[in-house]
Amino acid sequence: MSKVLFVLANEGFQDTEFGVPHEILKNAGIASDIAAKTSGLCHGKFGAEVSAKYALAQVSGSNYDAVIFIGGPGAMGAYHGDREYFRLALEAKLLAAICIAPTILSDSGIFIGKKVTGWDRDGEQKRHIAEQGGIFIEAPVVQEGHIITANGPEAAAEFGAAILTALEE
Repeated sequence: MSKVLFVLANEGFQDTEFGVPHEILKNAGIASDIAAKTSGLCHGKFGAEVSAKYALAQVSGSNYDAVIFIGGPGAMGAYHGDREYFRLALEAKLLAAICIAPTILSDSGIFIGKKVTGWDRDGEQKRHIAEQGGIFIEAPVVQEGHIITANGPEAAAEFGAAILTALEE
């Protein structure tokens, strides 16, 4: 049985970006753990409450079939330049990131030469990802190799389905 790790901000994760893929994977029998900067209760932008079983430093991406990075307004403040966040991405067998998470992760160098998408309201995220060596694609979901990225909450169902498909391969 597959097991995935969701990575959330303790405050201000995007509820839909977590909830929809989590439900898709759960309904398919995929087990999951949740990690955040610190363990304990995490609060979504729109009121969701989820308990993070682990702090980032307590988990290894290689112990999971996928590591899924969730965006939201709290993600940038929590994880910009965070070495533990980058470490988990670099250890991931299957890396999935949605919304602002691909922009944050681009600083790790993981997207050099890779096609990715992400939230890009004002063009700054596209520019940043390109400056870090990624190839930004305007699409709801982009998969290249073991990396799946999505552009925001509207793509949450497609993102979850792409993760499920990749785990089944």
